[in-house]
Amino acid sequence: HNNNTNLRFETVVDGETAYIEYRMKGDAIALMHTWVPEVLEGRGIASALTKWALEWVKENGMPLLIYCPYVKGWMERHGDGNCPYKKRSDM
Repeated sequence: HNNNTNLRFETVVDGETAYIEYRMKGDAIALMHTWVPEVLEGRGIASALTKWALEWVKENGMPLLIYCPYVKGWMERHGDGNCPYKKRSDM
């Protein structure tokens, strides 16, 4: 879910929280960092969370800035989901 208070997209699995931190930059959303607890690694949680976050961004029609290396790599492997993507230099 989108945790507006902590500015992150998050999910709880087996009592552990995985998340993607974001910041608002004008009308754009900047994905900053993806974190998955070590006990949850290798289960596809970061991938599923990234897919959900990108769908949320697309549904909300927000330009996207990517600072997170994981999200950048995910988009290179899976596509951008038709998000209105801006490069960091476009800020």
